[in-house]
Amino acid sequence: MSRSEKYASREKEEKWICRLRKGNTLTEGDISVRFRRKVKNGTEDWILALAPVVFQGIPKQGRLNHGFTSLRYREYLEPTRCFKCQRFGHMKSQCPDHAGPDYCTKCTGRHLPKDCKSKRPTCRNCTEYNSKTGARTPTSHTVRDQKCGTYLRVRDHLVLMTDYGTGTK
Repeated sequence: MSRSEKYASREKEEKWICRLRKGNTLTEGDISVRFRRKVKNGTEDWILALAPVVFQGIPKQGRLNHGFTSLRYREYLEPTRCFKCQRFGHMKSQCPDHAGPDYCTKCTGRHLPKDCKSKRPTCRNCTEYNSKTGARTPTSHTVRDQKCGTYLRVRDHLVLMTDYGTGTK
């Protein structure tokens, strides 16, 4: 993305946030766009970071006004997962395992998922967790599975460490 495209994108985000503030009685505090992602119907989901005081002030019914539209929202607490090594806690650009091919999302091999020859999935994260701790966490799922034991542990930890501004994390 060129510098002018980044500037235009940042300007678009600032206008969008300004419109969101105007349509709702949001407390003063930081609101920033963490990232945007395209969804199947051609629209975008905007993932925002809110200061705790702003988060506490948003309506509980799950809708925010934005101009003449009403937007649905939900809390987004997803662990960061690297698309190279498939581990949690960092992104591909900061992956310590930068040498060699990516790890498969379906098995523990180092190849693209489209080249996977494995008959059944094996979660790399749960396999490593079991070998480190001696646990018997099920491993017959992909690293993308929302019911993955390692994913759930990391997400629960993220929830515990999130500052909601209530005096507790």
